[in-house]
Amino acid sequence: MVATSTAANNQVIKKGIKTGQQKILLGILQKCPNGLINGELADRSGLGREQVFRRMPELEKSGCVERHYKSDGQVVNRVYKGYAQQVWFPVKEEKNV
Repeated sequence: MVATSTAANNQVIKKGIKTGQQKILLGILQKCPNGLINGELADRSGLGREQVFRRMPELEKSGCVERHYKSDGQVVNRVYKGYAQQVWFPVKEEKNV
């Protein structure tokens, strides 16, 4: 039986994996007020890039992290391993995941 992405997501939630990954990423980011990009978060957390790419927007939606924007409205990016990636910043006031 092939699992759908919805079924897989439900399993990740049910087993607490999603919350655990969010807490790991948030903990790393809170120690870096100048922000980190997805690749740096993946390297420091031991999570795969796919998990970081999924969890960071979830943390943004919950108000725990944010992206900063330049005056022209573009997201602040940094180059990492040859690729421009968006920078995530911890929100000043702590929120629980």
